[in-house]
Amino acid sequence: STLLQQQFNQVGKVEHGSVALPAIMRSGAGGPENFQVGSMPQAQQQITSGQMHWGHMPPLTSAQQALTGTINSSMQAVNAAQANLDDFDALPPLGQDAAAKAWRKNKMDESKHEIHSQVDAITAGTASVVNLTAGDPADTDYTAVGCAVTTISSNLTEMSRGVKLLAALMEDEGGNGRQLLHAAKNLAGAVSELLKTAQPASAEPRQVLLQAAGNVGQTSGELLQQIGECDTDPRFQDMLMQLAKAVASAAAALVLKAKNVAERTDDPVQQAQVIAAATQCALSTSQLVACTKVVAPTISSPVCQQQLLEAGKQVAKSVEGCVESSKEATSDPELLKAVGGAAAAVTQALNDLLQHIKNNASGAPPTGRYDQATDTILNVTENIFSSMGDAGEMVRQARILAQATSDLVGAIKADAEQESDLENSRKLLSAAKLLADATARMVEAAKGAAAHPDSEEQQQKLREAAEGLRMATNAAAQNAIKKKLVHKLEQAAKQAAASATQTIAAAQNAASSNKNPAAQQQLVQSCKVVADQIPMLVQGVRGSQSQPDSPSAQLSLISASQNFLQPGGKLVASGKAAVPTVSDPASAMQLGQCTKNLATALAELRTAAQKAQEACGPLEIDSALNLIRSLEQDLQEAKAAAREQKLQPLPGET
Repeated sequence: STLLQQQFNQVGKVEHGSVALPAIMRSGAGGPENFQVGSMPQAQQQITSGQMHWGHMPPLTSAQQALTGTINSSMQAVNAAQANLDDFDALPPLGQDAAAKAWRKNKMDESKHEIHSQVDAITAGTASVVNLTAGDPADTDYTAVGCAVTTISSNLTEMSRGVKLLAALMEDEGGNGRQLLHAAKNLAGAVSELLKTAQPASAEPRQVLLQAAGNVGQTSGELLQQIGECDTDPRFQDMLMQLAKAVASAAAALVLKAKNVAERTDDPVQQAQVIAAATQCALSTSQLVACTKVVAPTISSPVCQQQLLEAGKQVAKSVEGCVESSKEATSDPELLKAVGGAAAAVTQALNDLLQHIKNNASGAPPTGRYDQATDTILNVTENIFSSMGDAGEMVRQARILAQATSDLVGAIKADAEQESDLENSRKLLSAAKLLADATARMVEAAKGAAAHPDSEEQQQKLREAAEGLRMATNAAAQNAIKKKLVHKLEQAAKQAAASATQTIAAAQNAASSNKNPAAQQQLVQSCKVVADQIPMLVQGVRGSQSQPDSPSAQLSLISASQNFLQPGGKLVASGKAAVPTVSDPASAMQLGQCTKNLATALAELRTAAQKAQEACGPLEIDSALNLIRSLEQDLQEAKAAAREQKLQPLPGET
């Protein structure tokens, strides 16, 4: 054999030499030794499967070294958090008066919200690690992987503090705080295993990383069950997994069709391309299934949905690659038809999965007959005017209108029967009657205008009837429209509070690498102000959800949302100003992403609060009366507790 030796430190000719050099015999240290003369055995083909020793791998790049440092420091933080979960916090002595009970309830609600939003961030970060490390190591964005890792560790550190307080409150209420601590330790252990397998120098197969990620998803779900925060239906999660597996099954069929193409191809280069594309397709679908396992317990969170969509995009891209490489490798119409059909099946299965997430994951009520019927009535009244002179079309539109109003009246009557408040029930039935009367007048006017298309009088009657019907529809559907707007505000407020919680975790994580003390101080101050506002927002959401028909609960939520906007905006500004001064790229990226997500959430909260206020504005007097009555009751309870010597100051009070 011939040896080519390249040297970078000198210029000269390439040296040619033989590696088969003659043996040199020397006397051994222990005297003469025997040696044997023989011949080499015949060449044998042998395949050894396994992992390359890390010492034989190419040296780590600077980006990989930076990620290794990030993972090592994150593992230390995770281990410290896990060790900190041996016992729960000690609670100060609390009384049994109304204020003490309210304090306990509010603290539990706040802790549950914070833990939930932190678990959301942990599962989204885990899914991000899976997605980002999917391709060729040379193409991996290691800074983004580092950002996902710091997101996981910083949120786990914050979560461990909240878990200790919540466990103490649960024990105080007669619950099982120990089980909660155990569930949190299991999650920390799963995260620790994930970080070990995510090391750039790790020799573990890809499947081990996917398994570790799946364990993070499973332990996250168990923790949320312990705090009673599983906001997605188990049937929905089961269907999500089934749909992800359906994508994998369809992809397996596509891989087989592609292999058929490869077998019939004579060109070895094209054959290799088809096999590589088919392999990539199989890998991306196994990754989608793993990603689904991770985020299923927290799929209501937009950041988790985004990661699943990202995994879906990679599947779509690999399917496209499979089809393209098959087209280049063969012109056989039967083979190409089989590949095209299998690819269409994968695309359909993927669309079914994404549609399932879109329809159900937000926790929004499905689009009801109220929405459909109201939209139809408002659209058809417009269409009747535009078809003046076409008698047949006007009659057809009048029929559609009659059906839509019949649906709306039926829906209102059904609500009236379920309504526990008699006054509300009477209002609904009255609205239904007005709507039915207005519809009858509209249909009569449409018939008159169709029979006498040139009569100005008939056209005027039609206009008046249409306007009357629009007003009756808006009045009848007002309650449903209001409920829908309040529900949107609840979702926007939950997301804003979660984004703020994650931004605070990112700000604390960036403190050690921020080179500008003034920018960091400004960021810390903004975090403190927002942290004081989050409990009010969480209480507003919980109050509105637990009392959906209470005007005061709805107005409290609107008020808390509006009060959150200004400090939230200041935190966004402070975060953006601090990002360039953070020297650690992963921490800077985490802070930048969280700040961006918070800005988006605040914009949605502002819009939702405005619309809800327009719908709920007239309720302010009712709300004020309810508030005064509840304050009177609180005062009576406080006096009674004082008389019995049981009035205790709340934590933070004297």
